[in-house]
Amino acid sequence: MNDGTLPAKYRVASVISGVVLLGVLWLILAAGGVIGRGSVPDGALTVSAWVLVGLFLLNTLGNLRGRHPLERWGFSAITAVLAVRCAAIAVYR
Repeated sequence: MNDGTLPAKYRVASVISGVVLLGVLWLILAAGGVIGRGSVPDGALTVSAWVLVGLFLLNTLGNLRGRHPLERWGFSAITAVLAVRCAAIAVYR
């Protein structure tokens, strides 16, 4: 019986994903000069952007399999757009 709580293995995966996203967010903001001095090497930014592309694509696939229409159509659209934008950062930086 499902009581609506997220199973432990998914909680751990969510925490790991959140830490990765925060780290990459910091890197992108630093590379853009929003925080720090913009001294992030281009290679680190490119790799991080491609990591985000992979994460967002996986997230999009998971959302498309969701039962709730908001998850399936709303969140999958958002994560798909984020994947495209991160690919643009990786390619055009």
